[in-house]
Amino acid sequence: MRVLISEGDWIYRERIMELQTQVFGIKVLLEKPDVQSIIAAFKEYRPEVVILGLQLTSGNIIDLLKKIYSLQFTGRLIILFNPLFSEYQEELKKYHATYISNSLLDFHKVIRILVSIQHNLDELKGSRDDRDKEEVVIVEVENTKPQRRLV
Repeated sequence: MRVLISEGDWIYRERIMELQTQVFGIKVLLEKPDVQSIIAAFKEYRPEVVILGLQLTSGNIIDLLKKIYSLQFTGRLIILFNPLFSEYQEELKKYHATYISNSLLDFHKVIRILVSIQHNLDELKGSRDDRDKEEVVIVEVENTKPQRRLV
């Protein structure tokens, strides 16, 4: 699972980078908090999860979200925000995102979400593998010729 994170606070980036060693199958892609850089990384990697902070060096979060969703994003969006202040609070409500306080005390919620998503992806992959094996068995059975009996 590819996780694109663009958050200005270094501690979040560092903690999420540690997830690559703690949770099997997660690849973290760090991007600076710049709208054009995030969009370019999104187009290149097509992440399943995008984690954003509200503070961007160029542009604003609403323009970024509009662009990401126009690129057919169907993954999970997590926005780290300061609950005391957000000038985009009303506009952000219309986006289907998980909003988590950007305090370090709430960071465990991000980890739980990522582990849950990875678990669901593993289960989905496992059921696809099982289905593929069943189809192979069916094909093998259908292609066998009946044996003649000698009387």
